[in-house]
Amino acid sequence: MKHLNVILLFILISACSKDDEIYPRHYVNFKIYLNDARYTPLKAIGNSLIINSNEVLGESQCPNGIIIYRYSDYEFKAFDNYCTYEPQYLYPLTVQNAIANCSHCGSNFLLATGDPSEGVANMTLTEFSVSYSGTELFVSN
Repeated sequence: MKHLNVILLFILISACSKDDEIYPRHYVNFKIYLNDARYTPLKAIGNSLIINSNEVLGESQCPNGIIIYRYSDYEFKAFDNYCTYEPQYLYPLTVQNAIANCSHCGSNFLLATGDPSEGVANMTLTEFSVSYSGTELFVSN
């Protein structure tokens, strides 16, 4: 029985990957109204913006805000706003249309997928679920 406990403890400890230790996971649960003038850029396909207002994010734990990208007429993407190269440092990204850029390491990310397209980053951006109802976006994980 003592050996079984040791084996179970070893399995439990080894189940935690090193990525979980350095790849932050932030809680997200908020709604925005696309008719609000602050979100006018999201009316056009291919546009993006960073939402970092505490008023909007509420209980969100995303220190750099959230990137919202309009992928198509009925589909939006949402990503945690930090570079995945050395993610423990939470280097913020800037956005221009369909590309997010890290000024620290020079990596670029495609907002259609969150995949790195240039630079040293090799992990995709953390993506959140987005529901769209015509005038509202609900972002959560």
